[in-house]
Parts: sequence; C-alpha cells; structure tokens
Amino acid sequence: MMGALGGLAAVLLVLLLIPVELEIALGSVLGAAGRARLSWGWGLFRVDLAREKVVRRGPKRQEHGGRQPQRNSGLRGPSFRLIAGTIRPILTLLRRLLHATHPRDVRVQAQIGFDDPADTGMFWGLIAPAVAALGGSVGHAVEVEPVFAGADFKWSARGHFTVVPAQLLGVLLAFGLSPAVVRVALSLSKGRR
Repeated sequence: MMGALGGLAAVLLVLLLIPVELEIALGSVLGAAGRARLSWGWGLFRVDLAREKVVRRGPKRQEHGGRQPQRNSGLRGPSFRLIAGTIRPILTLLRRLLHATHPRDVRVQAQIGFDDPADTGMFWGLIAPAVAALGGSVGHAVEVEPVFAGADFKWSARGHFTVVPAQLLGVLLAFGLSPAVVRVALSLSKGRR
C-alpha cells in the first residue's frame, strides 16, 4: 500500500516538473481574434486557444427615483490596516510569478496619439523612460511610438512563456503561507462567525 502511494506521488511529481508553454499574439493591429497556443510535454500535447470577438455593451441604466445610490465608503480602521499589510506580499507574489513564467521573445508595439499634439508630447515625456528601461531587457522588445497627427491607439503583443507547474505551485504556497496572508485569512474567518 505504501509502495503504491509512493509510486503515485513520484509520478505526480514528475508530471508537475514537465513545463507548460504558452505562445500568445494579441493586439488591435491583428484584428479581432488573436492567437494563443498552449502546449505540454515538450510539444506532445497542443491546444490552440482562439480568442472570440468580444462585443461590448454599455452598462444598463438604473432608475433611482431621483436619488443617488449610496456608495460603500471602503475599508476603514483595523480592516484597512490588516489588508494594507498584505501589499508587500502581493508585490512579492507578482514579482515571483513573473520570474516563474520564464518569458522569452516578448515583443510589444504600440502607437499612441491624442487629439492635441501637446497632450501626446506630455504623455510621451511621461512614459519614455519606462519604455527605454523595459526595452533594454534581454529578449524583450518594447516599442512605443507617439502619433502627433491625431487621436490614435494601435497595439500588438506577442510572447512565449514557459511555466513549470511545480515552481508555480511553490510560489503560490509561499504566498499562501506567508504570515501576513495567514493573518488576514484568520481575521476574515473569525469575522464570518
């Protein structure tokens, strides 16, 4: 019995060590449908994921009888301090998830323009340092061009990401068991009683 459980655990561990690869190509320049391919087992199993055209509809208007609906004022007091303490673990989680995805050949292109060329220039001055820093990464290319001729926004992105499920599981477990997250989970479970 123990040998069978040990063998099952070993097989599960080996399956979690096989990388999952995701190739993505999206953007307004590519049309309504992008491309995405998910593969596992070094390409033995492949699934093409097609993005369907999204039809956006405006929000439904609700009649309130001339009154404005009351809004929740958000979190205050101890609850806010409790959740604010999880900001650092969340940022650490995002950084570790980014490293765990092993991005390769990531390319982002965009053309951005506003009605007023002065607004375009001010926006370009704001984002140019970030574009230069992101574009300097090895294996990544970020190109953003200002368009001074009028309002315009076109973009495209493509990339290849490799994820080892065991590594991803480790990152998620480290986040879930961090003291700040455990403290928030215990506080929320006590509040439900």
